[in-house]
Amino acid sequence: MKFTFEEGQVTVSFNIVNKTTLQIKVSDKEQGMSPEHVSAFNNSKPIKQKVATSGEQSYVIGLDHVKNLVQQEGVKIALDSKKHIGSSFKVILPII
Repeated sequence: MKFTFEEGQVTVSFNIVNKTTLQIKVSDKEQGMSPEHVSAFNNSKPIKQKVATSGEQSYVIGLDHVKNLVQQEGVKIALDSKKHIGSSFKVILPII
C-alpha cells in the first residue's frame, strides 16, 4: 500500500490451483519496481532504498521481513513487477 498512490487501486484475488494448493495474488497498477529490485526480492538479496509515493524514504525492510516470515512457514512467494506499470505478489500455500 505504501507504494500505491492515493487514488490507486490494489486488487486481491484467491484461486484454488488444485485440490491442495491456494494462490493469493495482490496486485496494483502503480509505480512498479525496477528489474534490479525484482531480482533482489526473488533471490533473497537486500533491496536498496526506494522513495514511496508520498516522497518518504523506504528501505523495503517490511517487504523483506514478510517474505522471510512466509518462507519460514514453507509458503512460496514471488514478485512480478514492471517499473511504471505495477506489481503482483503471488503467495502459494497448501490447503490443509
